[in-house]
Amino acid sequence: GDFKAGSMPKTGTLSTEIMGLAVFDGAKMVGDLDGDESNYYLMLTGKYHHSYLTIPDPIEKDRFVLLNIKMARPPVKKVEMKGDIPHIYAKVRLEADILSIQSGKNYESTENNQLLETAAEEHFEKAMLRFLEKTAREYESDICQFGKALKGKFLTWDEWVDFKWLSRYKDSVFDVEVDLKIRRPGLM
Repeated sequence: GDFKAGSMPKTGTLSTEIMGLAVFDGAKMVGDLDGDESNYYLMLTGKYHHSYLTIPDPIEKDRFVLLNIKMARPPVKKVEMKGDIPHIYAKVRLEADILSIQSGKNYESTENNQLLETAAEEHFEKAMLRFLEKTAREYESDICQFGKALKGKFLTWDEWVDFKWLSRYKDSVFDVEVDLKIRRPGLM
């Protein structure tokens, strides 16, 4: 997931790659996102279906756990202005199935299952915050369309245009909450 189009390791003669997203400001491309960032975009916009993602094993730090992640419900997004600074809250609800555990730890037990859920939630929260900071600070582009949640608070289009959302978006404060439930740990 940390690859961008054109840099994926591959064998064979195929020259076509599909990985990541391009970020635009109007008609101008301002950056690109790798595969993981593309997944976070899809999760935050509610367009995510499922994919296989690895997270660090919470007990053995040099090992990984492979999860099949699915969207449980559409994300909840709220935008509140505190002075001139947008405060953006997003809650993403995910479901996961355990596919593989490198360490062989028993994540089926109630205690370890909760530990794995918490570790996965923290992992995705930190990653989504990095993604949002990148789109806001580096690209100055509201690709997750948080402005739509605020646009309804303006009576006219001219008021919205005069508000200059994108110039304010780059200073946003983000709060991301991930609620992840492992539904079928017994499949291991």
